[in-house]
Amino acid sequence: MTPLAVGVEQAAALIGVSKNVVREYIKLGLLPVVKLPSASSDHRGERSRRVLIAVADLEAFVDQHRVLAPAPDARLSEAAVEGWRRSPVRRRKGEAA
Repeated sequence: MTPLAVGVEQAAALIGVSKNVVREYIKLGLLPVVKLPSASSDHRGERSRRVLIAVADLEAFVDQHRVLAPAPDARLSEAAVEGWRRSPVRRRKGEAA
């Protein structure tokens, strides 16, 4: 069964950053958290201290910050290839001429 929410350490591992980065995202309000009610009977109405992040929110956060690669510039590619073709033959250091 896939979890609905994960802890800070698991969230960091899922998106490939450190725990401190996830905590900073939370602090900046970029990543919402889940605060479940305390299970202790003497703390009725209080929230648990454990910070959880909903997996759906984590996926949405990653999708929101996805950067697509720009389309290649065909003219630049042609120019680069032409420049390579016209360049003199270069030798490595110590290689005989």
